[in-house]
Amino acid sequence: MKKEILFLLVIIFFPLTSVPVLAEENQVAKGARIFNNNCSRCHNARPAQEFSEKEWSVIVPHMREKAHLTGKEALALETFIAMTFTADKTTQPVVEYAGETGKDLIARFACAGCHKINGGGGTVGPNLNGVVQRMGAASVTRKLLEPTFNNPSSAMPSFPLTLEQVGKIVVELARK
Repeated sequence: MKKEILFLLVIIFFPLTSVPVLAEENQVAKGARIFNNNCSRCHNARPAQEFSEKEWSVIVPHMREKAHLTGKEALALETFIAMTFTADKTTQPVVEYAGETGKDLIARFACAGCHKINGGGGTVGPNLNGVVQRMGAASVTRKLLEPTFNNPSSAMPSFPLTLEQVGKIVVELARK
């Protein structure tokens, strides 16, 4: 009987362990779009780090009412904002998935939430089509590693990326 219960728990538990990762990534993309389409529309493109996490915990519920956000949208926004605060590579482990491409990374980190890519996406950041040709691979690489290097008030968050991941993103953007 104990083995049967354990077996059932394993069957039930293991499929659920992969769901939060996918849901979290989806939440980040949704939150980025909400930040771009709602927050930045009225408050201009300002970095999320302009406020502390504690301040955001007050701002989001207040703005949920003002911006007519649903509970799910507010949660997605909070997830996106939290990611911008946990991108410090010294405290946030870099997550790598085997076989992940630059296109996968661009989707995972919700670049289209703020940037136009192939005609779709946000408008807070510059259009990423041709960005490598315009700025050069070295500049795009540095921007991904140090988002404020060329603009101290840049709204672009810092992401927990390895050099290899940054390279894959730059290669993918060079194709655009």
